[in-house]
Amino acid sequence: MYYKVLAETFGAEASIAYAPAHVFIRYRNEDNLYPEEWVNVELTTHQIVPESWYREYFEISDAAIESKVYLAPLTNRETVAAQLADLALGYLNKYGVYDDFIRICAEKSLEYYPQNPKACVLLGKSLEAALLKHLQGNGYREDDYVRRITACSKALFEHLKALGWQEMDEQLQKKLEAGNEQGRRRQEKTAAPPTIPNL
Repeated sequence: MYYKVLAETFGAEASIAYAPAHVFIRYRNEDNLYPEEWVNVELTTHQIVPESWYREYFEISDAAIESKVYLAPLTNRETVAAQLADLALGYLNKYGVYDDFIRICAEKSLEYYPQNPKACVLLGKSLEAALLKHLQGNGYREDDYVRRITACSKALFEHLKALGWQEMDEQLQKKLEAGNEQGRRRQEKTAAPPTIPNL
């Protein structure tokens, strides 16, 4: 996000794009220096990465790309909407509860960025939590509220399926975590202050 803000400060265009559990920068290949329409910048590893690598490494389906869940450059409005979902996730990590704040952030995020799987999942989990709380209060009886929340949850799940989104399996999660750790180590090496020799 900081790179995007800096780029725009200097009059350059840069877009946020997502892969599963990953975010990176894209900009248009206006100079034709690369073989693809978009140039993908990995800030942690200081590399330009082809789109085919993202597809293979993150196991992204064609449907998820066509529906612009992944690898799509976000508009400024979509970027802010994505940040709303990140805010909700940060809130969840801090307070450990799915409540109205998370639901409101997720709903507003989806209003402007309906392909955002993170917002869909957060909204789904907050609806589940609201349903459980309601059922505990009404003696686990089905009523209009239960039917409405159940219908919303089902529609949300169908929306995710239609987008081509799939939950990450354990093997992919481990691979991504190992890659993140590798990237962190590489970044620490390049960010280390220079050693001054004894004179």
